[in-house]
Amino acid sequence: MNILVISYNIKEPFACLIQDKEIVKYLKESEYYHIDNPHKSFPESAIEQIMVNTEKIDKVVFLGKQLLFLKDLIIQHSFLFPRTFTEFAKDLSDCFKTTMHIQKTIKKIKDENQLRTKIGLDVIYYLKMDEALAYSVSEDRIVITCLTDVFEGDSFYCFTKEGHDFLMDSELNIKNSFSRLLEIYHEAGGEIGLGKIIDYSDRGDFKFKKSYLTIKNNSFALRGLKKGIEDFKESNEEILLKIFSNLIDKFQKDNKQIVFISDAEIPNRIIEAHPEIKFKPVNDNDKIESIKHYLNKKITA
Repeated sequence: MNILVISYNIKEPFACLIQDKEIVKYLKESEYYHIDNPHKSFPESAIEQIMVNTEKIDKVVFLGKQLLFLKDLIIQHSFLFPRTFTEFAKDLSDCFKTTMHIQKTIKKIKDENQLRTKIGLDVIYYLKMDEALAYSVSEDRIVITCLTDVFEGDSFYCFTKEGHDFLMDSELNIKNSFSRLLEIYHEAGGEIGLGKIIDYSDRGDFKFKKSYLTIKNNSFALRGLKKGIEDFKESNEEILLKIFSNLIDKFQKDNKQIVFISDAEIPNRIIEAHPEIKFKPVNDNDKIESIKHYLNKKITA
């Protein structure tokens, strides 16, 4: 069985081919568009290159959920709307042309390049990367995923793993992504006080201050900070620890160990303060392997 997997995320859109339960091709769109941020490019070239040398594709899997793409697009642009109306209109148009119509997009790629690949488009399978990573945990655990490279900016999910089944605790998902905060923390290199760009409560929830955000590359990016704004007294690591600890309290239940999966580097201050948590770092290769493992169990079984 041949499975085409498509990822249209923020940093590295890609397409890969799983053939007889093994990954035989993995192509990033950035290999064809020599730019630093190819995120706005639906991986058409990567899909085309896979289809050129593949006679038949039995199933198509899209990483992400369509309505979440649309929801996140609206939320991100709302920060500076209507100043970003032109960019919002373009991004919305691109979203409807590609993400919301996967079958038509793939058929268009096939027709425009006169490809003879037989491809099953009757059913498109949708999979969140968070689900695949949670499924890769073998033990009965509470699994929290915190990813920085997915299109849906709110990538901080909690799963309860029991045997071969897992349940996403949707009511516990926070609306403001802790992963985005980690990303800003590392990109800023300690030069920006996180207390200046967020408001947070004792509940562990936080929100970004609109004054310091702009829409760039479908992601949050920092603007210049205005003077005269009082900063929190805590250091960046202490702010992250406070928010993290309060969030973990929400997820802990039934005395199960928590596995925290993230593609962002976790500050040592957090790791040292929570020896009871198993921190599991992942990279791109780990993500692809988890997708293969999940699909082999769920689709090809």
